[in-house]
Amino acid sequence: MSENNQVNIDDVILSSIELNNAIIGLNIYVNDHVSSCDNLSANDINGLNGLVATIHALGDYHSKITIEVLENGTN
Repeated sequence: MSENNQVNIDDVILSSIELNNAIIGLNIYVNDHVSSCDNLSANDINGLNGLVATIHALGDYHSKITIEVLENGTN
């Protein structure tokens, strides 16, 4: 956020990059820990749940700040 606590386009760009990186992390985690159902542990499931919850929160935040920028025309 800018110094006056206004959301600007830089915040939206940063948020989209963070969301993209989180999805890449999810893909890597699933490939490394969940791709084989033979040895799935509770820790694997907990890790997956944590990543999904994080991506959900990032998506909600990204949506909120994108709408704010579009409605306010904040640069």
